[in-house]
Amino acid sequence: MQPLVYDIVPDGNAWHFRHGSSVSMSYLSRSAAIRAAEAHALQAGRTAHIRVFRVDGTIDEERVFIRASDQYDETDPSLHLHRSPSNDP
Repeated sequence: MQPLVYDIVPDGNAWHFRHGSSVSMSYLSRSAAIRAAEAHALQAGRTAHIRVFRVDGTIDEERVFIRASDQYDETDPSLHLHRSPSNDP
């Protein structure tokens, strides 16, 4: 089963939490949108990737939530957690 993919995308003064092509919710801060995506990923009970985008469309940060019953292969680079510093207070 493919992992869920959630995107956090800036848009003017808002941050959108998207799953697929639809916007699920909009938030005033990056951190609020990330928390919502994390909560949704945990509730879904499936492996999930959260991608946080910059204004220029490149990925700033990725978070991976692996459900307990999935096996984690440390050699799979697509499952490595990448974080970069956030400027969000």
